[in-house]
Amino acid sequence: MDDGAYGPSEKIQGEKMENQNRSRRLAWTAAAAALVLSMSQAANAQTFGLIESEIHSSGYTLYAPIRGTSAYLIDGKGRLIKRWQDPDGYSGGASSYLTKRGTLVRAMLKGDSGNAGAGNGGLIREYDWDGNVIWDYDYDDPSYWTHHDIALMPNGHVIITAFEFVLLDENNSCRNADGSINRVDPETEGAQRFDHLIEVDPNYKTGYGGKTEWEWHLCDHLDDGTSAAKWDVSLNQSYNAINYTALRDQILIGCNACNEMFIIDHNTNSHEAAGSKGDFIYRWGNPGNYGATGDTLLGGQHTVRFIRPEFGNDLLNHGNTNNTGNIIAYNNRHMGFNSAVIEITPPYNAATNDYGTHAPGVGFEPADYAAVLMDITDDTGARNFFSGFLSSGQKL
Repeated sequence: MDDGAYGPSEKIQGEKMENQNRSRRLAWTAAAAALVLSMSQAANAQTFGLIESEIHSSGYTLYAPIRGTSAYLIDGKGRLIKRWQDPDGYSGGASSYLTKRGTLVRAMLKGDSGNAGAGNGGLIREYDWDGNVIWDYDYDDPSYWTHHDIALMPNGHVIITAFEFVLLDENNSCRNADGSINRVDPETEGAQRFDHLIEVDPNYKTGYGGKTEWEWHLCDHLDDGTSAAKWDVSLNQSYNAINYTALRDQILIGCNACNEMFIIDHNTNSHEAAGSKGDFIYRWGNPGNYGATGDTLLGGQHTVRFIRPEFGNDLLNHGNTNNTGNIIAYNNRHMGFNSAVIEITPPYNAATNDYGTHAPGVGFEPADYAAVLMDITDDTGARNFFSGFLSSGQKL
């Protein structure tokens, strides 16, 4: 959950935060019907709501089955509190968030947008508590479209993940002479697909569209795989998660296709974001992507998130006192044969708001996980906790 995303009302938010501040437990929840079904095999025939819990939380859980037209809010005992159903029959993409105002913002599948698997999109839509559509952001074109995730900011803006098809010149630049992105139709010879992020200020007066306040394009940060600050142009990439922290003014990005996560600085304007200030300031999970030594510790992961300070600094109370929070992710192919909720402690320096210096050819710290949770196997090594894709971990 992002800095700008909380609960369905101030009353619910107050109740939830009070319990969250007292809690040091990890809750694992279904982010999609696929995970619910996989967990039910280890529990019972139930496929809706709370499958199994040793502790009944007084908080609330929001989830939305993939390709379903509805999103659901349940309480700590699995009872249905609220259902939002799209009035136009659009199915959800891969993310849904509640806001402080009691509205629901969802990434939606509009038509047959792109080739992002379960994360296909094209539309961001916001509903009020009664299910009325109060805002649409249509970003759907043959050369670009939204996919997977969004991040809600405290100022009401929305950061959106999207694809774009571009042509690169001999210097791996995707910019035209006038500075614009050289977007092309996907069928254009030599067209390549890259991710980009846009920050939108919603237009609630018209209920449609909004002003682009900031943008970042991966195609501005390409090289031949020798720099940890840039992306190897020869490698596949697809971002499936983003998360914003106002505490650092940074954006965390998850790339399941490349088994890695990245952090970029949001304290830039769009022009600066296209230059070196928009390069990666931290990356973790697969040092081979930038020619470095070290183990690959992420495998097809989903839902990378900063652990917000009010939830505690780390999941297992390891005494982390830098007041910034760790990072949590659902590691789908953990160690290649299982799934796990993992936590890491990046080498963050609060005084300089960065992650220190990095030696070329060596992977970013840490060299191992701070915690591995829900890594469950029986005596035969069978997968008792496994989801091949999607899924998430959430701290209460």
